[in-house]
Amino acid sequence: MQEPRALDVYQPDIGRTGFSDYMIQMQIASQYGIPTTPHMGSGVSVFQAATLQCAAVASKDYLQEFQGGLSDRLDKASDTGWKYADGGFVLPDRPGIGVEINESLLEPFIVKK
Repeated sequence: MQEPRALDVYQPDIGRTGFSDYMIQMQIASQYGIPTTPHMGSGVSVFQAATLQCAAVASKDYLQEFQGGLSDRLDKASDTGWKYADGGFVLPDRPGIGVEINESLLEPFIVKK
């Protein structure tokens, strides 16, 4: 990462790194002056909520990307509590990352032994 011009922008994916590694990676990028913004992967609403929570405390180098079409489909499976307004997100004031999963919609995908 520290090689000259190795990265123009660094976008860690919280769904793959987790919160702790995300914060470590963002700190390293900051030490080398690399602009950062979390990557919004196409994971379930839990990944997206985690990303938005990290973006809320991340550097303001870049706008947060967001998969709008995917978000519309996720509303059926979960209550994220976030609202998009005036070019940004208002995050819920709930415990954790603020997602409530509708477990009954996940039942068909559960593998039982």
